[in-house]
Amino acid sequence: MPVRGDHARPCANTRTHSLTRRTVIPTSKPLDISMSISRPEGTKHLTQAQVAQFVNDGFVIVPGLVDPDRVRAGLKELKNKTGIVPDESKTWPTDKNGMHVTQEGIAIDRTMCISPKLKAIVRELAGPAVTNEPGLSPILRFPQPGPKQFEPGGAHIDGTRQGNGLTVYPTHFLLLVMAYLTDTDAHDGAFTVWPGSPRQVFSWAYTNNIDLGEKWRTTGSTGAPDIPLNDPIPVVARAGDVAICHYLMVHASSANRGDHVRVGFHGWLRATPEYQYVPKTGPPQTDWTPLDWILRTDNLQ
Repeated sequence: MPVRGDHARPCANTRTHSLTRRTVIPTSKPLDISMSISRPEGTKHLTQAQVAQFVNDGFVIVPGLVDPDRVRAGLKELKNKTGIVPDESKTWPTDKNGMHVTQEGIAIDRTMCISPKLKAIVRELAGPAVTNEPGLSPILRFPQPGPKQFEPGGAHIDGTRQGNGLTVYPTHFLLLVMAYLTDTDAHDGAFTVWPGSPRQVFSWAYTNNIDLGEKWRTTGSTGAPDIPLNDPIPVVARAGDVAICHYLMVHASSANRGDHVRVGFHGWLRATPEYQYVPKTGPPQTDWTPLDWILRTDNLQ
């Protein structure tokens, strides 16, 4: 079931993967923030429901966070630098499924989609150390022939590429952001998430003392760990909506079977250079951020 910015729901279905090693898959008590506090201190720009979605699902969709002027400016910049217009097929390359614009060597203003409200919200989710560096850059998904249905790509975790690989607790990569500049349905190349995966990955790795960076260091793979996860869902949204994810989010791209280029500005928001995360202990406190809630250990069973 697709999730939309205005009425997001967690996916209840689960599927079980075979495990490559004998491990314990822990369970935890419900991460219902209303059990302890109404919402974490300082989350003024998010509703209680949005905070709960981030804590339980590992992501939140904020509608209209990129205002129309910024959306228009982003699409204009894309056209000026690449010649690509999302709804004009004659401007599309014929040899690509997707395109990461900055990796193609094309300079784009990576701050144009970072609104003042987005700056405030990411700090509310992850603390004052989170910066807006290095910004967001365009990732495009071009229409390809095929049935108009949701077709997710390979599940992975971006943070596995940082330094010596992913760690259970954050080092400098705190949040993954996808800002839509085009309306996107489930079959339009939607950004894809595995809801609840940050908590599932953390619980598994913490309980079993798993080195999350081992796969990256030995094989170069960013693939998700082979543990039971909820089914993937497409993030269906309108231009200007933004998905903000925990750094342990299992996610993927998906096939674009629509009639326009899906334009998303994507990026990792990092902490300041001197940042050192201090693991939290015991039950949640009022000064915990929503990111801290996902990393709680007192209720692992």
